[in-house]
Amino acid sequence: MSDTVQSSSGRVMVRVAAMDDLAEGRLKLVRAAHAKLAIVRTGETVRAVSAMCTHARIFLAPGNLTSDGLIECPMHGAMFSPEDGSVRCAPATKPLTVHEVKLLDGEIFVDPGEEPVEENADTTKPGARPSAAQWGNWG
Repeated sequence: MSDTVQSSSGRVMVRVAAMDDLAEGRLKLVRAAHAKLAIVRTGETVRAVSAMCTHARIFLAPGNLTSDGLIECPMHGAMFSPEDGSVRCAPATKPLTVHEVKLLDGEIFVDPGEEPVEENADTTKPGARPSAAQWGNWG
């Protein structure tokens, strides 16, 4: 079997795990090309969402779904739906990105999404200290 398949948007999907690798309701951290994702199995369904909490910017996996079937951030308790990424409990306000999943012969393939746009290395983020190269008077 090939390691890749096509998503509904035409992007190449990447094999990230086998169904046998996933315990029911347990989040697993995986990488699909450039994307870090949390995948979770409920029954014979697998969902994939971005692995970072949109509030605390920490990994949501590994971990377990709550008794209500939600993903809970271990830092501040924000909760997200694994089905559509929606925020179900503050302090997060921005939903998780949901990634397309296909199951083929017991293997899990995920669409990593679009390549991120690279930030300009010469730009300092607000609140960050400029590097020596950004000062322009070093070497």
